[in-house]
Amino acid sequence: MTAADVIGKYLIAERDVPIVSFPGAPAIGVVQKGLVVGPVYSWIEKNGKLYWAFDYTIPGQAPGAYYAEHRPEFWKLSTTGAGGSANVSITPGVSIPKWALPVGIGALALFLLK
Repeated sequence: MTAADVIGKYLIAERDVPIVSFPGAPAIGVVQKGLVVGPVYSWIEKNGKLYWAFDYTIPGQAPGAYYAEHRPEFWKLSTTGAGGSANVSITPGVSIPKWALPVGIGALALFLLK
C-alpha cells in the first residue's frame, strides 16, 4: 500500500491512536479504537515517520489539520467511511472546540459529494 492508496479514504483505528497538532509535537488527543476518521487529505514524513493529515477546518476560520502517525498496527483502511464514528477525543485546553471536528468532516463530506 502507498500513500496514494490512502489519500481520500477513511481510516479505522485498530487501537487508541495519539493525534498531534503537527508531526513531532506532543499529543493533543486520541482517536479511540474502532473510530473512523477521514478522509485523509495529505501526509507528511518527519524523522523517518509517516503522518496522515486530517482536516478540522472550522467554517469562517483559517484551515486547520490534525495528524496521526502511520503504523500498520494503528489503522485499517475503509473506503466507505462506515464502521464507526467520526468523533475524536481532543485533550481539554487545546484551542479546538469539541464540535469542530464533526462539523468540519460533515462540511467536507457535503463539499465532496456535490
